Amino acid sequence: MAIAEKAAGAVVVGVDGSEASAGALDWAAEQAVLEGRPLTVLHAGGTWNIPDLEIDPATVQAAMHAEGRAILQGACALVEERARVPELRSVLVTDDPRSALLDASDHAFLLVLGSRGRGPVKSLLMGSVGITLTQHARCTVVVRRPHHAGAGRAGVLVGVDQRPHSEPAVAWAFHQADLRSMPVTLLRTVFDGDRPGASRVTSRDTSPTGPSWRP
Repeated sequence: MAIAEKAAGAVVVGVDGSEASAGALDWAAEQAVLEGRPLTVLHAGGTWNIPDLEIDPATVQAAMHAEGRAILQGACALVEERARVPELRSVLVTDDPRSALLDASDHAFLLVLGSRGRGPVKSLLMGSVGITLTQHARCTVVVRRPHHAGAGRAGVLVGVDQRPHSEPAVAWAFHQADLRSMPVTLLRTVFDGDRPGASRVTSRDTSPTGPSWRP
């Protein structure tokens, strides 16, 4: 099945077997449950050109496919163990991760990826994937950063500048806060040429007891 069919209307998460990828997978599965949407687990592995070594390209491709299938099977097993998503899909693509995820963004509801991959080279690659997607994807993108679960954080923070292009971010923030029954904080910073300092922050509580604005 093509990427278009697998990604259609789904929360799509890119996986590569890394710890950051596993965190992104957990977040994406939770989001799919909250949204009532399918979860599509996508692994993309491009074919590497190694002209100086006598390696059969078919052997390399077969090994990459085997690794990709193993990564997808492990990811899907984790989802089935931890979450009841409405529908679980998986797709293995032999392509650059940036191209594969950009193609998926034409049809997906949401793209999710981790902030780092496996090892220094993979970390650089994942960084380039995140930069490409946040700039060029055709749907909302979430880059899930690592964090400590016991850090006591709660709520959604969104930066605003009172211009039209920030309105989708504000709408998304309130949507997420509503899904998770969390408060949302709107933050606007102003630089007046003086020394850096904190501007006034206004937040809105979206808890079930009803919204209220507080300074």
